[in-house]
Amino acid sequence: MINTRLKSAGMALLLFPLLAGAAQNNNDITIKRQNIYFGGGIGFNSLPGYGSGVGAQLLAGYQFDFMINNDISTAVELGIMDSGDFDSYNSSGTVDDATGVWLNVVESVNISPKFDMLVRAGLDFGDDDGLMVGAGIGYKFNDRASWRTEYVVRDHVDSFQFNVIYRL
Repeated sequence: MINTRLKSAGMALLLFPLLAGAAQNNNDITIKRQNIYFGGGIGFNSLPGYGSGVGAQLLAGYQFDFMINNDISTAVELGIMDSGDFDSYNSSGTVDDATGVWLNVVESVNISPKFDMLVRAGLDFGDDDGLMVGAGIGYKFNDRASWRTEYVVRDHVDSFQFNVIYRL
């Protein structure tokens, strides 16, 4: 019951930037191709009691046109993560790993023409069901390609991630 309410509150939090941006501009919601991005990378994951594993993630995002306080951009990301096999075995003798789909709001601010700082918050729907938060830094190679390094915390699995992002 509490988990269902938590997920409902999380979904409302994730949809808030979209609705706030539409209300702020008094415009219809339109999807702009140049605001869409894709990415993927590797994650160095840890699970207490089971050790660590190296996994991968894929993501897709949409960055909204509005800015908070004229310098903070907002995006919504949908991704899938596989933690890789952890060092230990569970009671059934199979290697433990964690996979799941996640949905996050990502807020970022430029700290220089090439670097951003970012934070994320959202939900993971999978083996590590629940809240997901993180923070990191991004480096822009050019207008379309960038690199992100983030530390992401879920209910059980913590990840140090490296992702390459490509904007359409």
